[in-house]
Amino acid sequence: RSSSVSTTAAAFGPHDMGASHQRRPTLHPAQHVRTLLTQTTRRYRTAAQSGSKKVIYAALVGNLAIAITKFAAALWTGSSVMMSEAVHSTVDTGNQTLLLLSIKRAARPPTPRHPFGHGMELYFWALVVALLIFALGGAFSIYEGWRKIVQPEPVESA
Repeated sequence: RSSSVSTTAAAFGPHDMGASHQRRPTLHPAQHVRTLLTQTTRRYRTAAQSGSKKVIYAALVGNLAIAITKFAAALWTGSSVMMSEAVHSTVDTGNQTLLLLSIKRAARPPTPRHPFGHGMELYFWALVVALLIFALGGAFSIYEGWRKIVQPEPVESA
């Protein structure tokens, strides 16, 4: 019997056989999950943010330049289509600003009120961006359509 005990102790370690030693404090399962999620989320956010931010900043600058150019063309030509495109580019610029805000807010560390962090806030702001694109684009299209019905312009040949 003593040989089987020593074999068992060697296989499972002294802590399983009742030997006295210092044990690490046991985490509650929820604390353990929270720690793992925090570490994983932190690594993911750091990698994702650097690439995403660069792309969003590039798109922001590009859309802002395009919007300014389209507004100038719309004012110069009086084209409602060009004005609509300028508004579209301006909305895109605002959307990139909201996405940058969402990345910043999603990177906040966990709090007692949000023990798993704020990472899901990224999806909320993406939804807000989608709703804004739809709502503002639709509203401007309805406005332009109503304006053309109320104040029709004669068709001219080029």
